Amino acid sequence: MISPEENNFIKNTESSDHSELQSFIESSLDEHAGSLIEEAELSLNDADLARSAVHATFLELCKQEPEGIPDDLGVWLSNLCARHCEKLKMKNKPSRSGDEIRWKKVASAETKRHKDTDSKTLLPSQYASIRRASASPNKYSNLLKFSPKTNPRKAGLLVLSVALLILAIAFLAYSIFSSKDATTEKSPEESRRISTDRDQIKVAKGKIGQPLSLPLSHVDGNLSEIKKTIQNGELPAKDDVRIEEVVNSFPIGIKGTAALWKGCSVSAEILSSPWKPSASLVLVHVRGAKSDSVKVAVEYRPQSGSVLSQRVLGYQESDTQETNGETEMAEGSDILLILEIEANSYELGELAWTVNGDEAPALPLHRNPAKEPSDDARFSALACSFGFWLREEKRDMVDEPLLLALARECAADDMEPGRFDFLLLIDQAVKLRQQE
Repeated sequence: MISPEENNFIKNTESSDHSELQSFIESSLDEHAGSLIEEAELSLNDADLARSAVHATFLELCKQEPEGIPDDLGVWLSNLCARHCEKLKMKNKPSRSGDEIRWKKVASAETKRHKDTDSKTLLPSQYASIRRASASPNKYSNLLKFSPKTNPRKAGLLVLSVALLILAIAFLAYSIFSSKDATTEKSPEESRRISTDRDQIKVAKGKIGQPLSLPLSHVDGNLSEIKKTIQNGELPAKDDVRIEEVVNSFPIGIKGTAALWKGCSVSAEILSSPWKPSASLVLVHVRGAKSDSVKVAVEYRPQSGSVLSQRVLGYQESDTQETNGETEMAEGSDILLILEIEANSYELGELAWTVNGDEAPALPLHRNPAKEPSDDARFSALACSFGFWLREEKRDMVDEPLLLALARECAADDMEPGRFDFLLLIDQAVKLRQQE
């Protein structure tokens, strides 16, 4: 049963119109949620994971067409919940790559805030997200609509096949039209305009083999304005989208190597670029001291003879040119930077840094292709890709199929509500562009 506190939480999130589906989901929650959590906890031996399995089960129920819901709902839900339990068991097994043993099971901040919550009930945010899903089931169509009998791996292959077909058609059309355009001579005015447009797209690049200073100035996330524009039925203007601000709109925990010095830290995680597999994305997280403001400088030093190109995504060339010496970082502040590096080996160089003028231990950058990226790293790459897509940069590499595929890869039963809303925002933005 739902506690009075959770009932009040849910009522604050529901609209005045109570659809038939919402009523059905609410009665199903009252009747089956408690017993499903008990079954899941017996299977998983963990209350938090049990809640996640039941939460995913009811989200999937919200996506079912009425004719797809069987008469024996209890058995259907129990079987579906058992499948989600098996997924969580696989997801939370320790990794055996190298000597590093990692567990993905982490006590969520919300669980800590609700210590007194009955272990046989869902958390308030889980109830609220189920309510949102039952109110707008069509929102989940592009990102998460897998029926209980659908194999996500097969669904992914289907999406890839469709994407390849679209690319083939687009390439054929491009070949036809480009052959026609080749016979048409461009005027001097048009040539100058094209050249000017290309020159406007300047990014923070470093000369090959030369150190690159990283901009550490405070970044205000502008995701709220982007979200407001999209929810009003429009896509934001390209110039209103700053990739570094989108990326820094979410708290990120880098799971790679780290260096500590005088209360500050620099950590880095490396993964393959989703839009250019031959390149590496280096996520650099810089955190200031907790007790006082400090001056910090971070410099990327590429590996000699290995690095072919390097740049800081989202920043203009002038941003790094103006980074002279150290930048003052407020108490406890942090910033996430993403480097795109192309190299002919997995040795990418190092991050050299100072705190208040004192040299800190350098952080070596070595890419391990066998190591799976963390959930935070995947999400950061998705946020960066969304920024490129909104700005219509890398249009030949960052398109709707890639963006939606990355979103599906990030989707998880236990993901934070803010991140889940971000996936829905991407879905809504893609639909708007398809309507253009």
